[in-house]
Amino acid sequence: MKPIKAKYTEIVLLLARLIPWVFPKWLRFIAKSYSRKEQESIQHLYEKEDRIKSASLFDGSFTWKAISVVVKVDHDDLDSIRRWLKSNASPIDYNPRRDDSAFENKYDHGGGYRNLGWIHFHKENRLTSLLRMEEETEFCDSCYVSLSKYSYGINYLSLYFFLNESATGMVSSVDVSEVKRYDAFASVNPFSQQFRAIQHHDKRNLIEDLINENINKVCSDVVGMAKKVLSLWRITKDESKLTLIADIYRNTNEPYFVEVDECEDDSHVHVCRRSLGFFDEKISSDNSEHFLSRYVVEKNDLDALFIKSKSLEEFDQFDNFARKGLTLYDSHIFISMFIDVARQQVEVSEYANSALLKNTNKVEKNYDILFESTNQLESLRENILAIQKEIPHSCRESYSDSAKRIAKYRLKLADELKASIDRRLSGLNSEMQVQNLRFNRKYSLLVGVLIVVQILLAALTIDWDNLEERYNSSFLRQEDVDLKQSSTETDEHNKLL
Repeated sequence: MKPIKAKYTEIVLLLARLIPWVFPKWLRFIAKSYSRKEQESIQHLYEKEDRIKSASLFDGSFTWKAISVVVKVDHDDLDSIRRWLKSNASPIDYNPRRDDSAFENKYDHGGGYRNLGWIHFHKENRLTSLLRMEEETEFCDSCYVSLSKYSYGINYLSLYFFLNESATGMVSSVDVSEVKRYDAFASVNPFSQQFRAIQHHDKRNLIEDLINENINKVCSDVVGMAKKVLSLWRITKDESKLTLIADIYRNTNEPYFVEVDECEDDSHVHVCRRSLGFFDEKISSDNSEHFLSRYVVEKNDLDALFIKSKSLEEFDQFDNFARKGLTLYDSHIFISMFIDVARQQVEVSEYANSALLKNTNKVEKNYDILFESTNQLESLRENILAIQKEIPHSCRESYSDSAKRIAKYRLKLADELKASIDRRLSGLNSEMQVQNLRFNRKYSLLVGVLIVVQILLAALTIDWDNLEERYNSSFLRQEDVDLKQSSTETDEHNKLL
């Protein structure tokens, strides 16, 4: 079904052909190019595209197993979880002697983890559940909750949401027979400059958009349930703070990405073809695993995609990816913490750039921004160092090399930004000293002027007439005294003679 903008464009172009004198010359010219005759002349170019009837995110049979939601939590959040467990959990799920120390958060804590258990939705099996929630959800089946603690008071909470079959149906063998290509004005506003541009939307791009919309629907349902789970513990987190990784499982020993792509059925297309091996970031030394965080996910709400290809018969009893609830310390989810670090790094960098790249702000404002950025950057470095310190102990061996490489790279970026901020702070300190000297000089001149003004004001308050009378009377008294003294001396002299 075509959107309203496409129908609006068709009507405008049709009217421009029927009553051309009403429309400008450039629009009449464009309308001729989109006439029915012109469209029929290029119809053969879209014959292969029109044969597409279904589409999938990946090739072959696969299952969208789960979405992991990882979020950073602080001391207060840990205490909220502990208090909830103390009040609501069974004696098996909460032991004061064990959990009071497990949820204790210290700056110099060496690390550790605590598996909280399963949360089931609409299931009667309460014996194996930490909690059973009667919440409306379309795609979530259950959730495995675990907590990981690191040095410098860094803590991450993992919510591993198992998905039902309907989630796989949103990205596998999706009916796209009703998806049609269309043309539309870049803007429906006739007075906009973009009104002169017409965008062409082919069927393959529209199919990709449809698959991404379906992915976003599943992500929205998972995020909504994650917020409800967190709200039980009185934890409130913004969606931007959540890291989402989708887990795809293929029941085959053949890796997904191959060097030569197989022949694709004309009636069925794949968003991520098997020949696109450069999509894989190869974070794992296991060839059956692929990790995508730059491609495919850039147009939807996921932060990464993980693909596992292994037959069910090949799994160990206690290491079955297809059925196991995963945590940070035993799976690829460990990488989600670096995704969170990268997000924090972007936020700090953008905040610091407002002072590093702009000279229009006042010196004081730039100094405050850079000083705050320095504090944030130090916290970020501690976050990276805490993760790096636990790689040998809390990261699966197949991902440890990649984790070390990523941690080293993130520390390098943080140090480079720190060096840039320090250089700018040094310059601002010198500039502030010069401004202080100028201010002191102006202040000294101002003090001198105020002293003169104070003297003048004091002079204005003097009663000059009274002062003159007092001066004259004092002068006359002095003359009298002098005359008396002179006459006395004359009399004494005469007596002596």
